Amino acid sequence: MRPKEITLDDGTRVTFRPIRPEDGPGLREAFTHLSSTSRQRRFFSGVSELSDDMIHYLTHVDGKNHFAIVATLESLDMKDERGVGVARFIRLEKEPTVAETAVTVVDDEQKKGLGRELLRELSRQAVHRGIEKFRAEVLANNAPMRKLLDDVGAELVEVELPAAKYG
Repeated sequence: MRPKEITLDDGTRVTFRPIRPEDGPGLREAFTHLSSTSRQRRFFSGVSELSDDMIHYLTHVDGKNHFAIVATLESLDMKDERGVGVARFIRLEKEPTVAETAVTVVDDEQKKGLGRELLRELSRQAVHRGIEKFRAEVLANNAPMRKLLDDVGAELVEVELPAAKYG
């Protein structure tokens, strides 16, 4: 996949490209721009920071069975980029045409169509790699993600969290 520029609903221009190992620090920084609600929706827990092992796992992908796209914004001086979203799939070993998928967008870039565009591009990339269906674990109360995944025909697996743990 070559870098691709996308214009969001509000006119914001973002670049999509495959994730790279050197994106680790940026991924860690972007994580700090997720609210506790966004973190819970993505990780199903109150993860407060990404460990070095998590960063390695999320950025060292093989491009075929584990593939991820990052969305970046250029800084005002156009010398830097800031990660604002990521979408990934991981092929299921026992069902090679099915992949687990996840999408995360930093809070200040939500509700602009970025998640939808990331998932569309991820779907295109998945087809080129032999993926026919996405599967995703989604919290029952995560309506925005349920809608996105439903739009691409993903199989949703609802996840309920114990009330005492997160109440």
